[in-house]
Amino acid sequence: MSTTWILFFYWMYSAAAVVLLVVADPLSNPTTTSTHSVQQQQQQHKNSRTEKLDELLAEIGDVTAGNLGSLCISQQFRSVPVTVRVDGFEPARQKADMLARLLQDLGQLDNQELLKLLIRSAVRSERTIEASRIVTFTKPAITSPTGTSSVATSVNNNNNVVNLLFMAHAARPASPYADPSLKVDYVQQPAVSDTAASGVNASIQQSTTLPKATGSIMNPSGVASLGNTALNDLPWFDDPFRSSSSLSSSGSSGNSNNNWNKFMINSSNVTFLGWWTFPYYQCSSRRWLLTYSIPVTSVSSSSSTSSSSSTAADRLDGLLTVDVSVSSMDINQCDESASTSSADLSTDHQQIVAHFSGTHKCHETSTCRFERGYGWIRGGYTCTCLPGYYSPYLKNATFNGSHVELAYRNKLSFNSQVYDQLYRCLPCSAGCDLCVDDSPCLAPYDWPFRIVLLAISMSWVMVSIALMGAVYKYRRLKVFKVASPTFLCVTLLGCAIMYAEMAAIFPELNTPACVATKWTRHMGFCITFSSLLMKTWRVSLTYRVKSAHKLKLTDQQLLQWMVPIMLVATVYLGAWTASDPPTGEYILTGPTMKFTQCTYNWWDHSLAIGEVFFLMWGIHVCYSVRRAETYFNETKHISWAVYNIAVSNIIFASFHLLLLPNVGPDMKYLLGFIRTQMSTTVTIALVFGPKFYLVAVGRGDEHDARTKARGVTASFSLNGLSLASGMGGSCSGEGAGGVLVGGGIRKT
Repeated sequence: MSTTWILFFYWMYSAAAVVLLVVADPLSNPTTTSTHSVQQQQQQHKNSRTEKLDELLAEIGDVTAGNLGSLCISQQFRSVPVTVRVDGFEPARQKADMLARLLQDLGQLDNQELLKLLIRSAVRSERTIEASRIVTFTKPAITSPTGTSSVATSVNNNNNVVNLLFMAHAARPASPYADPSLKVDYVQQPAVSDTAASGVNASIQQSTTLPKATGSIMNPSGVASLGNTALNDLPWFDDPFRSSSSLSSSGSSGNSNNNWNKFMINSSNVTFLGWWTFPYYQCSSRRWLLTYSIPVTSVSSSSSTSSSSSTAADRLDGLLTVDVSVSSMDINQCDESASTSSADLSTDHQQIVAHFSGTHKCHETSTCRFERGYGWIRGGYTCTCLPGYYSPYLKNATFNGSHVELAYRNKLSFNSQVYDQLYRCLPCSAGCDLCVDDSPCLAPYDWPFRIVLLAISMSWVMVSIALMGAVYKYRRLKVFKVASPTFLCVTLLGCAIMYAEMAAIFPELNTPACVATKWTRHMGFCITFSSLLMKTWRVSLTYRVKSAHKLKLTDQQLLQWMVPIMLVATVYLGAWTASDPPTGEYILTGPTMKFTQCTYNWWDHSLAIGEVFFLMWGIHVCYSVRRAETYFNETKHISWAVYNIAVSNIIFASFHLLLLPNVGPDMKYLLGFIRTQMSTTVTIALVFGPKFYLVAVGRGDEHDARTKARGVTASFSLNGLSLASGMGGSCSGEGAGGVLVGGGIRKT
């Protein structure tokens, strides 16, 4: 029975493990799969859009460059579905809207002289209008099977049939002082006999806009034409009076609904009376134009006088248009985020075609910069290497966009490698913000030299630890007992921490290394200097006592006074690390060479000022006890060590900040090593050298001869330890303390 239960639990455990693995598997996560699928779809959509825009750009570039092929033979216009800004043509639109309202109110569409006057005044009064035209037409009525008449727009496949009556245009002359030229493109003549047909041609004017025609010609598709140019082929013509039902019924079978693709419907405002066309190329003028078309309507005077109600056949429809040139616009292929340049922020920012943004061919190692003056062709930009990249072929690291476009097309067509080799920027060497070649920017590190210095420093760390063990071992000898073994161990601990700074500044400096540098340098200094100063301060207090009263200054009391100093330093360094940790910054060591150094700011300056005041107080205390007599002259040795620390730090701070601020990294490391040895190693030699020398010669447990000769008649201190007590201290703080004052030793 027990075996069955064991197998059951084993099977349950295995099943649970499999379930957890499946759930934890990122490949089986449906959310991850869905997100990946959406990203793929977005990328495919972006690639498809870019391909379509590239094809359209190629077509526009060929037309602009004159590679027309059969364009100007088979048709006179080429419209492109490109949205452009029309803000700069607002005066022309307002002028056209005003004239359209005037015609609508007057109802004089059949007054041809008035129409000529209006279109000429439009060109004359607004400098941005290159040409203006007026077209009038009617819808021919047909008879339905029920016997009622209806307009042709209700007939399938014939909703574009119009009866053209009048068409004229006014164009701006080449001279700014001449009046606009006026030409009548078409005038419908009254019905005449066939024998008089030859007289009709005499009243038809030749026009560059439309070929010569003799009347409203119905081509095989049922569209009213002038010569070989159909009205619906004109980029600005459309019957704007079709009902929405006719639009929907003809959308699938007829071509009328496609006419609405001539206009930038989305760019029109609800307050506009008309619509702006998409840009189109006009073969006769060889320019890119925009046309603003406005529908107008009225009732013919003959029908209005004969009856109060008029039919659709009696209604006169008109189309007022104004042409503006957009040939001066420039195509911007750069990304929208990168297109905010000085050109875009100027007053003529409306002259930029942003429809093709993001279609540039700059590599990912370069940035696209839009350039003015290229017009309606691709390549109107430059590719400039990003900061940290360079071109091995061009010193200015800037490529012409036209050349980049050509190289990209050759890559697609002929698998050419020029695009990837010539127009790709290469990364600079490590540490270079800007470069023109692959020359190094970081100063070299002499690692063998640095390793030797680091090994010496780490050896002194081991020496400091070994000395702590020796102090503990000989703690009961008088030479260590009177010097307070506890503070001797604290001093050696601070020295070991200061030696560790050489390990912190050994590698290339970054934020963790700089934080470790600040902590080891300042905390090691604070521990070492405070422990030495506490011992000297106790001597100073004892030396100044003139009465024979008992003064109790034990090691424990001194440690309690030392704790606030350590606490202030710890809080300051902790706040510095938490709020604004030091980091590595580059400094120049030559014209182009640089290396990293820890930042110096007001945190460093404030701490340096505090340490200067601390040193000044220590020097003052040492100077005040210069004549005090102590066993083994320890106070004098400590004073020399304090003076040495102050002088060494001042000298090397001057070297670091004033005399040699930009020397190389190895010289900086050498200066740091010398400063550490001068301040720390000399301190160990001055404080601990005489003691271990006496131990080595066997005199560590004897008083020095000078103290014996004086018979302790002078005021002096044994740093709080009474020899008569027979008890010593240790690195763990053991032992009682006492003070020698007046003329003898008092037990405390």
